[in-house]
This record gives sequence, C-alpha cells and structure tokens, in this order.
Amino acid sequence: MPEELLIRISVDFNTLTPDDKQVFVNKYVHKDLLEHIEPGTRVILYEEHEFEVEAIIAPVELETGEIHWYGTPDWSTQRDL
Repeated sequence: MPEELLIRISVDFNTLTPDDKQVFVNKYVHKDLLEHIEPGTRVILYEEHEFEVEAIIAPVELETGEIHWYGTPDWSTQRDL
C-alpha cells in the first residue's frame, strides 16, 4: 500500500500554546490552505532547516468569533531536517 501523502505546512514553533500541545497555523500566510484542510486532517508541520512533525489540524474559535487553526503535533514522529 502506498504511503499517504500529507500536506506540508510551514509554521513557527515559537507559537506553541503555553501547554506545548498545539502550534498556531497562520491562515494568512497559507491563504489557500483552508481549501485543503478540515478538522482532523493529518498534516506535516515543519520549520525550515530545523525539523518536521506529523500533526492533526483543529480550528479554535476565539471569543471574538474569529477562527484560528492549530496543529496538535505527534512528537513521536519528529524528524530533523
């Protein structure tokens, strides 16, 4: 069976939530991204020349009603680049 191809999304891992469980996915940098993902989509988050990690995407609604997207990394899949 062929390996599943996952969407690769560049992120800044300095945007991890305080509990280190989720990283912010900037929908303004990746304008076409929302056409290709939905809650629960498996992706690869990476920081160029550093590392990559598989993650699950989820939307978070803020009190203002704005939706932000976050990836929940599976740290056991982390690979150095």
